[in-house]
Amino acid sequence: MDRQQQAEQIINNYMLWSAGGGMLPIPLADIAAVSALQVDMFSKLAKLYDTDISQDRSKAFIASVAGTTLVRYMVSAFKVVPGFGTVAGGLAGAATGAASTFALGHVAIRYFEKDGSLDNVDMDEARQAYKEAYKEGEERAKEMNEKEVA
Repeated sequence: MDRQQQAEQIINNYMLWSAGGGMLPIPLADIAAVSALQVDMFSKLAKLYDTDISQDRSKAFIASVAGTTLVRYMVSAFKVVPGFGTVAGGLAGAATGAASTFALGHVAIRYFEKDGSLDNVDMDEARQAYKEAYKEGEERAKEMNEKEVA
């Protein structure tokens, strides 16, 4: 398996785990879980690309590129509504967690392949790449969910 395939496998694994983290029924715990998984994914990808990246640098990059969007907080807050809110918030949290993880993983790979680090990142370019990859991540998360149901 070549490095690109290994990177895709890492991202796919973390997408699944992020979907699970996004389903946590406790508001804000889902955001914390997905964020921790994304930082860990960055560590695994950096190791695969023979680069060293600290957790603080990973957190800063993730926050700068993906931000902690209002949508993530709204999805998380929806879980306080008993019954339907918990279920709907969990499903939405799973989808946003998986899509965000997919997008961040692909943005990281882009810079690890290009520069071998995250030191010379054009943040506007990275944010745009994240938005584009997020859309693909949503489709990928939908496909994963359909496979789980089938």
